[in-house]
Amino acid sequence: MSIDEATRGFLALGLKQRDAEGLASVICDKVAWLVRKDIPDAEYTAASGVLLGARTGLLQFLPRATQGLLDLGTRSLDPALVFASMCPIGYLDPVVHILIKRAMADPARDARVAAALSSGPAPSQSLQDFRRRYARDVPAGYFGAPPIPASASELVADQLRSVIAGIPDRSSHTRAKECTGWALLAALHGLYTFGITRPMPSKWKVKRRDPLPQQAYRTAHSLLMGGALSLIAEAEG
Repeated sequence: MSIDEATRGFLALGLKQRDAEGLASVICDKVAWLVRKDIPDAEYTAASGVLLGARTGLLQFLPRATQGLLDLGTRSLDPALVFASMCPIGYLDPVVHILIKRAMADPARDARVAAALSSGPAPSQSLQDFRRRYARDVPAGYFGAPPIPASASELVADQLRSVIAGIPDRSSHTRAKECTGWALLAALHGLYTFGITRPMPSKWKVKRRDPLPQQAYRTAHSLLMGGALSLIAEAEG
């Protein structure tokens, strides 16, 4: 996915031209770069296909889960909060498509896919440090989000497991869980690293000074983090 394609996608979500262009540039140039740096050969694993396959289920699940974790009162059905809780998935879309496009354009793709399946992910030291930190912080609550119970993290992981279960080669399922968990963690790490920490103002009336959409966004981000950590831990046994 090019920056122009990502920009059009964000415009369709109701972002202003300048906001859409800036967000697309950071995600396509910086976040996608960091994912590939943190997880070498990530594009040759099952991760991007699994994340793409789980997209619809996660978009449906995250608003409900976020509302269940936050005390929203009369704003429980506020479109701004629903939109905010879906934003982390929308922000990850360009990264997923970039990984898929890179793999499909490589004439040596089959050999590199086989090599990645054999060797497994090799996360960078910084990503391993990030994992250790948030394995502690996600259940306790961090970054303006409430504590995320293990049961909620497992429900996110279940969305990804359901896609992995459809991979015909059952012997590859554990590797797919490991690679998907690390790739999702790397992408969330990238959003955080480059300051994408809130929903953008949009036609859904997300206002910059309203704290609840930001809290909804960060809760959804934490839920995804918990799901990624759960898959990694499961794959490691």
